[in-house]
Amino acid sequence: QPPAGRHHDSLWEIAQRHLGDGRRYQEIYDLNKDRVQPDGSTLTKASLIRPGWILEMPADGVGGRRQ
Repeated sequence: QPPAGRHHDSLWEIAQRHLGDGRRYQEIYDLNKDRVQPDGSTLTKASLIRPGWILEMPADGVGGRRQ
């Protein structure tokens, strides 16, 4: 789900929450840039993550759901 009061999330914010450092957003981007999401689109901008997307995370990520 996006943060309260917003329609989307960003990789920086996801990296901050789950990896402890927003600067690690590039790791998440690299793992997901060619992955087709449930809505048929792909990740093209690190600043726009749509609700319902499933992201692969670095092994040391915390929280969230594992697939």
